[in-house]
Amino acid sequence: MKRWIVVALLLLPFAFVSDEAFAQIDPEAKLFLGYSYLRAEVDDADEGDAHGGQVEYTYYLNRRAGFTISAAGHWGTLEAPPNIFVVGAFDLEQIPLMAGPTFVVARSNTVDLELSLLGGALKRSLEVPGFGNSVRDDWDPALGANLALDLRLGDRVWLRAAQPGVIFVRSGDRWETDYRIAVGLVIRSGSIIS
Repeated sequence: MKRWIVVALLLLPFAFVSDEAFAQIDPEAKLFLGYSYLRAEVDDADEGDAHGGQVEYTYYLNRRAGFTISAAGHWGTLEAPPNIFVVGAFDLEQIPLMAGPTFVVARSNTVDLELSLLGGALKRSLEVPGFGNSVRDDWDPALGANLALDLRLGDRVWLRAAQPGVIFVRSGDRWETDYRIAVGLVIRSGSIIS
């Protein structure tokens, strides 16, 4: 049920879209480079924080929609549940590789708001600190959604002020939920003229 609430909140901005939001010249493509924070959940019990970077390339098919390719890398520490080995934490490495459609929710000369729906795979590695023993090293199917808010700094350079997102990872017979937020720079190129 919690997952459906997250999806509904991500789709809510579409209710406020008008044709006037698309009255500007739009970019042909965008490249995003930035910092990304991840709150990871593993095995329904372990949670941890991870920091890293994110790269996204979006090519626009028309003024309202495009296609995004996204890659990220996160590294951090995951709290371990009580265990017989007295291990308190695991080193976490997580690399999602995803792609999917992007929809322009609102666009003006100074602000862009876009929703991306992504699917792909996610590599998750867990190691015991100091020993280098891998507890887990799997590629799992993943689905995700991002809502990106970009603010204009110049004609070609914009600031991604916030990009909250959610990633659903299929691990064994259950879906796990990770949350992330990214900030950084967006380089825009070309233009689609109406």
